[in-house]
Amino acid sequence: MVLKIKDINLNKLQFIFAKTNKNYNIYKIEYMDTELVFQTEKMKYSNDVRPTENTSAYADLYVYLTEQNELNLFFYALEDKIIDMANEHPEWFNDNDNLNFKSIIRKNQTTEYIKLKLVKNETYETKIYRKKNSSIVEYPFSEFVKNKYNDKYVRLVLEVFGICIQDNHLSLIVILHKILLQPDEKKNYDFDLSDDEKKNKQEYIQDFIDTNTDIKPKKINKYIEDENSTENPLSEEKNK
Repeated sequence: MVLKIKDINLNKLQFIFAKTNKNYNIYKIEYMDTELVFQTEKMKYSNDVRPTENTSAYADLYVYLTEQNELNLFFYALEDKIIDMANEHPEWFNDNDNLNFKSIIRKNQTTEYIKLKLVKNETYETKIYRKKNSSIVEYPFSEFVKNKYNDKYVRLVLEVFGICIQDNHLSLIVILHKILLQPDEKKNYDFDLSDDEKKNKQEYIQDFIDTNTDIKPKKINKYIEDENSTENPLSEEKNK
């Protein structure tokens, strides 16, 4: 079931030990005994979708977050909840007095945003849709990554899969399931998540861990990366 953010009660989250190796532990997050999958409101995004260096099957999507954006408020509340849970479970860590949490929210000089990974491989694929006339049609992954669009907005289906703990450092694992490209119009479209799309996420999770848990912590409980690089399509100059 795909939830609306406004209907999620964070007090009903469950943290379930899922996987361990010598470098990290994963605690899966469930909501009322099922996966925490939800759809977002319409949000502005950068159409400068960039393939990552390792393979053309991956690309990064940058989505703007305004101060009162529903997703922005949700992630802040969710991360505060995770920190509270972590403080209640010192057994999760080697040193609970020196705990660092890497926020999924990033910022530059002008805005906050999230960076989400688009994936296409043998076991998993981020589904992309576009509005065409009065219908919604699936759009090829490769075409979306290669082309620039006039559509300024997206709606997303996201899954908060869990938390990854590496030594005393936490990061949130978020899976991007679906994208709906939208022009600047008022109408919203509901998503759903088929059973087939719930499968084959393991490679996605492993790649997320490999590329996102190289944490350089500051001596605070929670921090947001400050990215003002010109390589970032949401840098100050591109927001003017």
